[in-house]
Amino acid sequence: MNALSALCSFVVGIVLLGTGAMKALSPTPFYLHLDRLHLLPYRALRYVIGGSALVQCLLGWALILRLYPAVTMPATIGSVLAFAALTTWSWRRRGSSECGCYGGLFNVSSARSLLLDGAYIAMVAVAWSNPISFGWGGAAERSLFGGAGLVFASVIFMSTWVFSQWGTDMLVLSPIRVNKVWQDDWIEGYADLPDAAERLVVLMSPTCSSCQEWASPLNKMHRRADMPQVVAAMAGDDETRARFVAAFGIEFPILPVSEPTMDRLIRGFPTVVEVEGDRIASRAEASLPAHLVERLRSSRQFADVAQQMFARRSHPVGS
Repeated sequence: MNALSALCSFVVGIVLLGTGAMKALSPTPFYLHLDRLHLLPYRALRYVIGGSALVQCLLGWALILRLYPAVTMPATIGSVLAFAALTTWSWRRRGSSECGCYGGLFNVSSARSLLLDGAYIAMVAVAWSNPISFGWGGAAERSLFGGAGLVFASVIFMSTWVFSQWGTDMLVLSPIRVNKVWQDDWIEGYADLPDAAERLVVLMSPTCSSCQEWASPLNKMHRRADMPQVVAAMAGDDETRARFVAAFGIEFPILPVSEPTMDRLIRGFPTVVEVEGDRIASRAEASLPAHLVERLRSSRQFADVAQQMFARRSHPVGS
């Protein structure tokens, strides 16, 4: 039973430490998920995520090394129960089909997430009911726990500062990178579009003011034979996209994308991705590739379009 106890606490500790580290280094996907639930003001969400990341990292570290088990094990069970309650509430009340627990790195359904939470609680209960000691002395235990807490807190502070200065996470997990292969399954119906040598894929939000202002310029680009094929993607249900199309006279296709996938792909709205063949040629937030801007500026008719789109800044996530 000693080996089983150690294994259970190690597995749950790794999960908590890993998810806490993702929240610390790449908080934006968690931010987007919580923002949709409208639980807290969006300006408070990054501090909530930072605090949650610190707690998860400390609990994970303590479980792996069996530090203060009389405190950390019941605290872990309480934390997992709190996450399970949030998942249940968001699923039943907000209709969220994904738990958002893994930052978009893994898309886990709410139902499956609750099963995993139950398994984590059971494993911690096994470890708690079969106490073993790694032989840490009092001073060593304090040093291991306190030193780790200082390191985790410093990383979270640095991550928050980096985002405030440059609007990006310390660790960008988005798979949209230049020269990487574009994955058709990111966007529903993308593979069924007519073949095109160039596409301009615009990831949008119906509540993003910049996206709304881009509607008319994108329509004009869509009509031009010498411009890339314009395709937009938007999370939400069919009714939401239909209202956006009707309100802004959209002429280009707006395809559905799941909310967890959108969280993983973007860092601001609108995100503009130039796809040439099956490769990503460029990616930017709220700006066009320079060569497309010059192509637009070469035409007097569309000079105002180029100026408008080139000057727009991204719509911060959650605002």
